[in-house]
Amino acid sequence: MREHAVLTVTPTSCEDLQRMGHKLSGFYSGKGSKKMETVYCEFYPNQND
Repeated sequence: MREHAVLTVTPTSCEDLQRMGHKLSGFYSGKGSKKMETVYCEFYPNQND
């Protein structure tokens, strides 16, 4: 049986979160310049989804 590695990437922007598949607007934790920060991201869902 082959094991799969899970890669964890800390987002640094709302764009990163969107690329990772997030679609709901809200507060998210992300990597700031010196520490973890909480930011609000406004996502506009694609109407074709």
